[in-house]
This record gives sequence, C-alpha cells and structure tokens, in this order.
Amino acid sequence: MDEGSILVTGVGQAGSQMAAAFWAQLCRDHQIIPETGRSDAEPTGHWQKLFTAVGTGSETHYVPRCLFLDSDPRAADDLKRTWSELFNPANFVTGVESSGNNFAVAVREVGDRLNSDIRAVLDREFQKTPAPTAFIVFQGYGGGSGSGLAAGLFEILKDYAPAAPIMTVGVLPSTSVSSPVTEPYNAVFGIEAALKHISLGLVFHNDILLQLAASHWEIEHPSIPHINKLIADIVLAMTGSIRFSGDENPANSLADVIHDLAPHPDFPLATGAIFPLQSILRKNASVRTSGQILNQVLEKNLDLCPCADGKILSLGIYGKNRAGLQVLRKNEKDNETAIPHFARVHLSTEPSPHSAICVLVNSSSIGSWLQELCERFDQLWSRRAFANWYLEAEMTEYDIETRRREVGFRAERYQDI
Repeated sequence: MDEGSILVTGVGQAGSQMAAAFWAQLCRDHQIIPETGRSDAEPTGHWQKLFTAVGTGSETHYVPRCLFLDSDPRAADDLKRTWSELFNPANFVTGVESSGNNFAVAVREVGDRLNSDIRAVLDREFQKTPAPTAFIVFQGYGGGSGSGLAAGLFEILKDYAPAAPIMTVGVLPSTSVSSPVTEPYNAVFGIEAALKHISLGLVFHNDILLQLAASHWEIEHPSIPHINKLIADIVLAMTGSIRFSGDENPANSLADVIHDLAPHPDFPLATGAIFPLQSILRKNASVRTSGQILNQVLEKNLDLCPCADGKILSLGIYGKNRAGLQVLRKNEKDNETAIPHFARVHLSTEPSPHSAICVLVNSSSIGSWLQELCERFDQLWSRRAFANWYLEAEMTEYDIETRRREVGFRAERYQDI
C-alpha cells in the first residue's frame, strides 16, 4: 500500500472551483466538517493521505494538502472567504491580474513571476509526513491560467517528484457554456502540455455534464456549481479504494487506479459519468449485488457514459458509497461476477439504492474529442486570428504548429485503435 500523501491542486478559476467542490465533498466523506476543518470524532478512512492534523484532541484541525494557483486573485479571494476555516491561506498562490485568456501570457509571464511562491508551498508540503507521492490537478483547458499555469506547474512537480504520477481533471471548452475566442488555442496548448507529463487525464465536456444533471439527476436548471459537484463526485468515487480499505482488500494507491484506466502510456485520457443507482434499479428491481449491477451497466447502461461507443481500452466502475468496499476482478470460477480483462469494479457487495454509480471509459472515441478541438483550432489558425496575442507573448509559429501537430497525432492514435 502506498503510504505517501496526495497533493491536490486547483489551477485557474475553473480548476480552483472544481478543487474546492472536491474538498467540500471529500471532508464529508471522511466525517470532517468542511466549514470548520474539524471532526466531531476521529475522521474515517485513510484521511492522512489528504489532510494534515494540526493540534490535539477536540482542537485538532484537519488541513487539506492542497495548492490553489491562479493569475487573477479574485476567485482565490472568494474561496478563502468561503472556506476560511478549512484551507491554509498560505497555500493560495496568485498573480495581480488576469492572464487575458492567453496560454502564452500565463505560462511565460505570470508563471515565471509565481515560480518561487509555488515552490515555497511545495517545500512546506514535502517537509510534512508523509510527503506527497502523487498529484491530482484540476484545470479548465480553455482558460489562459487553467492551461498555461498548469503547464508550468507540471514541470515544477516533476522537479520535486520525478516518478510521482500526475492525474489531471480537466474541462474542455464548450460553446454552450463559455465563449472566449481564444479557447481552442489554449485548450490545444494545454492538452499538449499535459500529455507530456500526466499519467492519467480525466476530460469532461460541460455541455454533456449539464445534460447528465438534467436527465439523470433531475436538476431543473443545472449550472456550473452543479457541474463542479458532479466532477467532484466522480473523482471521489474513483479514489474510494485509495481512501478506504475494503472488507477483503487493502487500500490502493493512486498509481494502481491510474494503471487500471490508462494501461498504455500513449492513451492516458479517459472520460465518464456518474448517475443514481436508483435509475438502474427502477428498470430491474431484481438487481442488488455488484455482479448484477455490473452486468446491467455493461449490457444496458454503458451508453450513459460518453465515448463508450468506441473501442474500449479500459473501463472502471465505481460506487460512490464506501461501505463494504471490495474490488471485483476477473474470476474464472464464478461466471456471475466474471469481469472482462479490461474492467475494474469498485463497489460495495450490496450497494445502497441511494448510492451512485460512476463509469469511467478510456476508448478510441476520445480521439474524436481531440480531433474536434484541433478543427476549431485550425479555423482560427488558418486565418491567423488572434495569433498576434500569442506571438507577442514570445510564442513562435513553429512552437504553435508543433503543439497543434502533437495533439493531432494523439487524436489519430486514439482513432486508429
């Protein structure tokens, strides 16, 4: 079992808001009160992997192992006010003004100015016991800070822990939710930078998550906070086996979970969805056990997950509730719970009807998302639209075209599976 800690980072406004939603849900999962950072009793599970305990007895404060990074201080200031009793304010690193939705400005100008402050936070975190042995980074690929500052952060994290896995949780630009004209540039540059360093990248589309919230969670007017909560719940579900031991299984490491979803380094991207278990039980009242739920998901409900229509490299099915957590693997002796070799299931033996089922898929259809992004990029670049914004920030045409070519190559690799 991995005895190290996990450092969770929110980069840019979108990434910081997603990370804050994750921490709020994570606290409740471990019976820590997010508004105070305290616990009425001893926190549950392997909370030491994500929190540092400060103080003793009833005065113990559980401080998240985190870093918030942004060019603009306004979003960070809002989070510090909202969660003033939870986060260490020294773990917020911000510039003095926005990056102007420009990857180049964020990575080359703002990032350089914030480098020493970022390293000061990491120095403190690495001096704590246990030291970080894995990283989770939340980011919005369409923003200048979310793409550019994250690109610089990956380089720094590799300096501190070259072998540590990095998992990103990122949102791709969606015209139905946001409309900055430079999003295709930022997203291509941000994806290219991530692919150099990450072990696994969870990618989501805001518009798909809005549809999920409306159709399966019955939210009448879903908004960005609802999206952030769904993403937080997905990451919580997939990290359940890291944070809690099962009846028969010790806790996993983040590296184990990453390997299940990204078994080949050329294909490190996955996407997914989370939906109420009740939606499956309504259709088949006899479904109760993990094996039965697995069969329902694979045979009838897999279409609920984006990109499941492609050639599937790996599949993860996770329960949101942690009670009786166990990992089911391929079992030749028990056909009822036999699982395809590409699948891993983390569910309680008899999940509560009030729990949720998370499905994550790494499939060839990811390539179509990357290809669509490249096409939006090309529509701008063919006219050199807004190109001067990046060229004036010291990017060259060769650098821009090289980054675009790398993402296009990865899209083709996925589609050729």
